[in-house]
Amino acid sequence: MQFSAPHGVPLGQSLGHSPRKTIFIHIPKTAGMSMRETVRRVYPRGRCVFIYDLDPAHINALREDVQAAEAVYGHVSFGIHEIFGIEARYVTVLREPVDRVVSFFRHQANHDDNEYHRLIAQGMTLKDLLRGEHCHQVNNHMVRILSGHPDAGNTSDRGLLDRAQANLDTQFDAVGITERMDESVALIGSALGWPRKFSVPRINVDPQPRGFVLDDDTRAEVARYNALDIELYERVVRQHFPEGPTPSGRRSRDRAGFGWRRGTSSSASADHA
Repeated sequence: MQFSAPHGVPLGQSLGHSPRKTIFIHIPKTAGMSMRETVRRVYPRGRCVFIYDLDPAHINALREDVQAAEAVYGHVSFGIHEIFGIEARYVTVLREPVDRVVSFFRHQANHDDNEYHRLIAQGMTLKDLLRGEHCHQVNNHMVRILSGHPDAGNTSDRGLLDRAQANLDTQFDAVGITERMDESVALIGSALGWPRKFSVPRINVDPQPRGFVLDDDTRAEVARYNALDIELYERVVRQHFPEGPTPSGRRSRDRAGFGWRRGTSSSASADHA
């Protein structure tokens, strides 16, 4: 679909410089590559800095670019604005936690340059990966990122959940859901003053590995190791999107997702648990 900047400004011209930047947190396996292509078109020619290398020297080299840009996008955690010394508003996309972990495992299995590909090829199961407790990607990873938790060790600290919830409530302008990406991006765009109607490409979609079956026991283990992520996800659904996906991952295909922008009302009562 044809893109144009909001309020009649042609795409490629500035949306207007603000002292606050927009930071898009790309949580792995939440359709972030698709979202990235959308952001790239809305913020062309250096107006968005994309960060996928967190080496301190690389981050330091980007300081001037970030200061000049309107947005930052990448595998970053909440608090990156403090490292760059900028004022910022945040945006992210969440995914039902069990599905996200399964997608991560499939991606690892399908690409031979991934960290766990060889071990999976040699027979390591998703349950083995979980119980090894050395892969932060499969243990409350969304809560880690949204709370700004730096430790990669296994965690079930509810304080991190409280911090992530508080950050979503006060520091995020918009949150979307992978399962209904078009609607989520439209709501994110509305919150940020983007064009309201455009398509979102499907990128980096992995097929299911041959012979992979998510049995009930493995699903229960994924849920156990991601209980904080599940609670965070379900809270967002209850508080802001009562017509969204059914909590605990048992979604119907016609009610598979939602988007949120700060300031919208909901018929559901707020859940402060």
